[in-house]
Amino acid sequence: MKTKDLIIAVSSELLTEKGYNAFSYADISDRIKIKKASIHYYFPTKTDLGIAIIENHKTKIESLHSKQADLTAFERLHQLGQYYIHLINENKICLMGTLASDGNTIEPALKEKSMEFCQTILQHTIEILNTGIDDHQFKFIENTENKAIEILSSLMGLAQIGRIYPKEKVIEVIQGIVNQLK
Repeated sequence: MKTKDLIIAVSSELLTEKGYNAFSYADISDRIKIKKASIHYYFPTKTDLGIAIIENHKTKIESLHSKQADLTAFERLHQLGQYYIHLINENKICLMGTLASDGNTIEPALKEKSMEFCQTILQHTIEILNTGIDDHQFKFIENTENKAIEILSSLMGLAQIGRIYPKEKVIEVIQGIVNQLK
């Protein structure tokens, strides 16, 4: 893996473990054994690094469309739930959740990218819901945008609660969110 990509990957891990404001270039440097100056070479500011992390995650979400082409809407929604269960098991929170938590203290450019990323996730979820309705896999949903926001905010909140509440109960609730649409 190239140094720049390694920095992004490690920073993404730190971000979902600690939150944006709780990790530093020193943390990255310690994990991958490079000088902080090397990190600054690729990312002069933490905002630049945060934007790169978001872009990396956005690319992953966008690539899901082709990877999930053969899956039903229910299977795709189930995978979304499984992603949050994975985060809970790893004692992490999602990128959207951690950036939203730090939203009042991040630079405007990073906040704007965060909002764009949120829209990407939202559109992905809306598309899953619309496909599920069209294919008669899900009950009729009057407003799929509102339902997608409800699902995503529930999953984000559960990922955070999963850090302190019994994981088994949180996982049960996540599975219920996915299954309630049938």
